[in-house]
Amino acid sequence: MVSPASTNVTSAVSSTHWSAGPTSTTPGSCSRCSTTWLTPQLGERMERDFDCLTRLRGFIRRAGATPFAAGHAALPTVRYGDRQVELRRLAEQARECMQPAGNDFLDDLLAFSEWIGYEEGTAYVFLLRDAMLPYLYLLACGRRDIHPWLLSRRSLADLAGADGVDDALRLPIYEALEQGHADYAGFSRFCGERIRGVLDQHGRLRGLLDGIPQDRIVVVESGYCGTVPMTLAALDKRVSMRMFTTAPFLFGTYGDCVYSRRYEDLRRFETLVSQDVLMQYAGFGDGVFRVREAEDEWVRDGAMAEMGVVVRAFKG
Repeated sequence: MVSPASTNVTSAVSSTHWSAGPTSTTPGSCSRCSTTWLTPQLGERMERDFDCLTRLRGFIRRAGATPFAAGHAALPTVRYGDRQVELRRLAEQARECMQPAGNDFLDDLLAFSEWIGYEEGTAYVFLLRDAMLPYLYLLACGRRDIHPWLLSRRSLADLAGADGVDDALRLPIYEALEQGHADYAGFSRFCGERIRGVLDQHGRLRGLLDGIPQDRIVVVESGYCGTVPMTLAALDKRVSMRMFTTAPFLFGTYGDCVYSRRYEDLRRFETLVSQDVLMQYAGFGDGVFRVREAEDEWVRDGAMAEMGVVVRAFKG
């Protein structure tokens, strides 16, 4: 039995992705990652001018529905041990896992993993936790030059030495759209200038890609608004991106960088156990991300089963 004194405890996923209450005028947020989905300015304008959030929540409540399906029911509290392991080592443990999971969405995830493709001379940066299984797929295929990175609210704050950096990096995306920069060329120029202004205040973030020598870098993530891919693209002209999906208002902007327009599937993608609660950010140093593993048996079993599907798919 795990002793509470030897673990770090975090609250697991809420069963409802939309965290603001039905009468709140607070901008929408993701209960899973504490990420604000709307900037305060945009959220307030939408509510003030059109009652958008209140009307949307009322419609959902009257329909008796939740906006997005999750890959699992609401989870109990997850315990994380104190021992730190390299993120790459954690993924490599699953290479021999052959226990299959019964989740039909994994077929979609495997199709996305194949769609990412692979070219020699190109580095692939997988943004975990959400892209754990696509990373494992390329790892099982024996691909080289693939990098697992855990860039989250917590890790960005740690690297930058300041809270709220992820919000500051996300803000230019909404500002670009508000000012009419819908085509990718104008959108990326606008975002790049402002994101670099944020990064100038946090020098450690600027060197993230310095250790990758390849001529091209493909950043892979689950999606939504592409904050981290756009941040890395602002740092380095070698960067392009592959996302599972994105918000509907960005379909035209990101275009062929997006695999699926079924935005409603994003919740299922991000709530697979191996991509949701298997690990927690612990630190970064010498170019290596370190994580703490979940110690609960149900997490390990569920994650290994999902990883087994990926490994079995490659081994045939």
